[in-house]
Amino acid sequence: MKKKLFSLAFIALASCSDMAPSVSEVVSEELPVGFDVKDYVEINPDVKISQIAMDIKIKNATSAFGSSQRLEACRTFLSDVDLAEDIYLNYLSCPRKGWNPNLSCDDEENKDAFNGFTVNNVAYNKENACKIKGCWASGWDEPYCPDITLAECQDEMGDEHYCCLLVGRDEIKPLKINMGRAQEYNPGKQNPLSIDTVFTHICTFNLLPSDGVFELNENKAYIDNFKYDDILIEKHFLMAGRYEGRAYRYCNNDFDSKDVRREDMATYIRIRPYNRNNEYFYDYSMNPKTNQPQFFCLNKVDGKVYRIK
Repeated sequence: MKKKLFSLAFIALASCSDMAPSVSEVVSEELPVGFDVKDYVEINPDVKISQIAMDIKIKNATSAFGSSQRLEACRTFLSDVDLAEDIYLNYLSCPRKGWNPNLSCDDEENKDAFNGFTVNNVAYNKENACKIKGCWASGWDEPYCPDITLAECQDEMGDEHYCCLLVGRDEIKPLKINMGRAQEYNPGKQNPLSIDTVFTHICTFNLLPSDGVFELNENKAYIDNFKYDDILIEKHFLMAGRYEGRAYRYCNNDFDSKDVRREDMATYIRIRPYNRNNEYFYDYSMNPKTNQPQFFCLNKVDGKVYRIK
């Protein structure tokens, strides 16, 4: 796969001479017409959020906190329900409403029913950006409930089912109802359906102090005031986004309504030909029929991604 990336030679020259182009200038020259960082991260929120997650990971690696202190800091972090909700919904892009827990996560035909189930880049959109692994079948504060009448609900699931009462108990409950479990959180008990799995991912945004005492307010201030690097966001599009077929802007009148993004618009590339896991990648950067560069936009009307003419 040929990747037209910004030249490392130019980057090196930029540090040696005032006459050489800056990194920003080199990157800008490679971007498609109309590229706007604001639109790109609004359409692809994980691109922006990944910066803060990586920065926290790097900083936490040097923290003097031991495992027990890290666990206690996570529990303190989770004790702020408003903060946990913000992380879950807006940073992890996970669903407020749960999805059908009776469907199999491994069923290709049903994968779109799992708003939070990680999917490959072919089906990418911001509703499917939740990075929590496994089949977390619940939402933040709304359970999955079938669209049926009260009588049908009581007949099929029983009078005491939470979908009939909108309260009550079930094996898989909305996360907010279970936030009380935060004080009992134990990552060693994780399983694909465990709320602890969700807690683990929320705590990836928990910045630990390099030394001293953990302060929740300082942590919140760090998240609120984090300075995102626009150049890194632009680099993401050049080095990953365009190959994944991500929309980089909103559509205007420059797309064909029949050109919704699909797999035959990409070149199928097997990453490890002899790997039994059958890993693959769909390269959308070039039109396989014309061998010309192609780009995509998001149509606000129907929420679909289309190829730009």
